[in-house]
Amino acid sequence: MTRPTPRSLRALTTTLLLFLSVLPLAGAQGPRNSETTATGADERRSAVGGRMRALESLASATDDDALRRFADEHLAPAYRAERSERELLDLLAGIRKVSATAGMITVAEDAEGTRVRFRGAFSGDVVFQLEDAAPFRIRTLALDTDVVPERADREPAQKLEWGAVPARLKAAEKEGFSGTVLLVRDGEVVLHQGYGLADREHGRAATTETIYCIGSLPIDFTRAAVLLLAQQGKLDLADAIGRFFPEVPEDKRAMTLEHLMMGRSGLPNFHHRPGTDADYDLSWIDRESALRRIMEQPLLFPPGSGQAHSHSAFVLLAAVVELVSDKSYGDFLRTSFFEPAGMKRTGFYGEDLGYGVEEFAVGYGESPVGDPNVPPEWGPTSWLVKGSGGMFSTPADMERFFTTLRQGKVLTGEYLTRYLHRGAALGASDRGFYFVRAWDGDDTMVFFVSNVLGGNPDVEPLGDALARLVLAEGGP
Repeated sequence: MTRPTPRSLRALTTTLLLFLSVLPLAGAQGPRNSETTATGADERRSAVGGRMRALESLASATDDDALRRFADEHLAPAYRAERSERELLDLLAGIRKVSATAGMITVAEDAEGTRVRFRGAFSGDVVFQLEDAAPFRIRTLALDTDVVPERADREPAQKLEWGAVPARLKAAEKEGFSGTVLLVRDGEVVLHQGYGLADREHGRAATTETIYCIGSLPIDFTRAAVLLLAQQGKLDLADAIGRFFPEVPEDKRAMTLEHLMMGRSGLPNFHHRPGTDADYDLSWIDRESALRRIMEQPLLFPPGSGQAHSHSAFVLLAAVVELVSDKSYGDFLRTSFFEPAGMKRTGFYGEDLGYGVEEFAVGYGESPVGDPNVPPEWGPTSWLVKGSGGMFSTPADMERFFTTLRQGKVLTGEYLTRYLHRGAALGASDRGFYFVRAWDGDDTMVFFVSNVLGGNPDVEPLGDALARLVLAEGGP
């Protein structure tokens, strides 16, 4: 993987780790009038999920022939007949572009149809409607790339110098920013402060100890756990997944742990089921249900032959951690990493670790859950996301985790080298949280989190600017 340069955070986007929180599809719940109606509705919901996965798979389409095959299989003949082949190929190429660079995907139903929102280096909304009867091919398809301003358009105004950071954050606070920022330069903490309100209703200020949802940053923990088990000689990264899971389907038998860790498994990004899971990250499913779903999913490409980030891959890795260690995923993380690092404010959804609700930031986003909208109110972490999400922490705890690893206190030798890589990672949830971690490859890093996402102000450019500032300290 090409290492990103500090001159453009857009180059980072293909390696961003963002957490999916999707809105339930309209019509996914409610009374059914008859067995026939139920069967038809189930078929349609299944078809929506299948067409969504197909749109995602365009990320691995390498040429026009692959786009033509997609059109043949998924587009209704009447829709194709209304457009020239060139128009169709250009549209599908555009969808391939936003799909290939997406780090965050959300899904909702609106008046125009099913809307799949791809957020990455090239962002856009793909909106489609299906035929009214089987085989439910796509009868309308559109790509809207004007819904999100290009990051490049916003970069000049957000460029930061070190001396300007405190004033910029204070200005953002006046504009409505709330969150916590921890900034380390040359091994010294130069800024660690809370901004704005962790709870608007009660006027509670954000502090350095405020606890936040961290989106998909638990992927950092899962990678470390698998490497630790390899260091202990309990597994090998070249192991095929059949060593750990019985009855692996033929199309997945060549899949290895390394494929799962490096985005080369071919697994789709997520394994939620439209119409089955009322909430696509909070609905409870157990480990065996998750394994069954993941094994049943068609691959985007044969293992090892392509590149596509998959949260489901890290759910499989979390299951491997449990099977190999003979501990729960949470217990293994706590004893191996959190306790040695002194991370006392890091845990899983549904837990409070003995802290009152006032210790948690309330999320302000598109899909609040609970009263208040905080992780202890969200129920136990489901195997829809375990290993790739479903956790909370603080910037200080995340810095403790990263520093403990960098100092070689847990991982050593080749395993530490394999874990550490210069760059940035993002975690986000449309419950209202946005977390940025960046490291320059030496002694400079930032941990930035906000409990406001998708509203005013736009926190993403500020997080981007701090990440670019940190990365500019290191080499290309």
